[in-house]
Amino acid sequence: MNSLLRLTISATAFAVIAATAGAQTSSDWPTFRGPNRDGISKETGLLKEWPEGGPKLLWTAKGIGKGYSNVTIVGKRIFTMGDLAEADGSQKQYIIALDLATQKRLWTALVGPPHIDGYGGPRCAPTISGDSAYAIGTGGDLVCVEIATGKERWRKNLQSDLGGGMMSGWKWAESPLVDGNKVVCTPGGADSLLAALDKTTGAVIWKTSASNLGSRGKDGSGYSSIVPATINGVKQYVQMVGRGLVGVDAATGKLLWSYIAPPTTWRTSARLPSKVTSYSDLQLTTREVAPRKSPQTGRSKFTSSRQTTLPATMAALS
Repeated sequence: MNSLLRLTISATAFAVIAATAGAQTSSDWPTFRGPNRDGISKETGLLKEWPEGGPKLLWTAKGIGKGYSNVTIVGKRIFTMGDLAEADGSQKQYIIALDLATQKRLWTALVGPPHIDGYGGPRCAPTISGDSAYAIGTGGDLVCVEIATGKERWRKNLQSDLGGGMMSGWKWAESPLVDGNKVVCTPGGADSLLAALDKTTGAVIWKTSASNLGSRGKDGSGYSSIVPATINGVKQYVQMVGRGLVGVDAATGKLLWSYIAPPTTWRTSARLPSKVTSYSDLQLTTREVAPRKSPQTGRSKFTSSRQTTLPATMAALS
């Protein structure tokens, strides 16, 4: 994706995410899909329809590399990720901080190697909590850095340190969740399907054991980011993984439930309303793969998307 397009901000979008100096405010956008990971902004006075010719372009930013990362904004800074060129011509993945007022690059922090395929670039939106930023590279490098300077505080690799794995060769695409003192992520291993780490030190708090989720789908992490929810008084983390949808106890990491849908390739995130109070509220979206392959690329083609409300057997858990 062109780096210029990723940070082209319109007047209306700017009104949604622009912030003032100081601590996090209601207009900050500190993590993937906003403060509550529900895609809802509390900003008011927004346009109800686009003006003729589209919204006015306020500014563009360059020098943020190649990738598919969203942006997060806290105070006077914008955070994203991108593949940047090294002196020897190679590329590496970085967290990138920009000044909101000037769009100038403030610092870069190394995350890990790039993912070399037909697309390339990181997929994670950095998560900002307190004075730290957290991000996951496509190689599974989970990195914590200072937001003031980009100095690294700690790092873990989801595969080599936590025993994880991906459901395919397209690598990790998750934006980590920070909840209280925990950083929660999805290594995708049999004994580390999800994992919670101490956000200050990176020490492991718990890991989820889920070695038998059935034969459908594939073992490993998927392409979703964790959604926190309290259902029937139980706080849990809901996530789409290679074999289906799972719910994990937020305090202990214990697998609470799983839903393995009809055979699909799990490509998209769990979809939840802004307020989840029962299991019947949960929805998931999957994409089915046709048996034929594209003559141009040799890849299986997607035929349809399917949105599923969890069946009565799941709702009965309520």
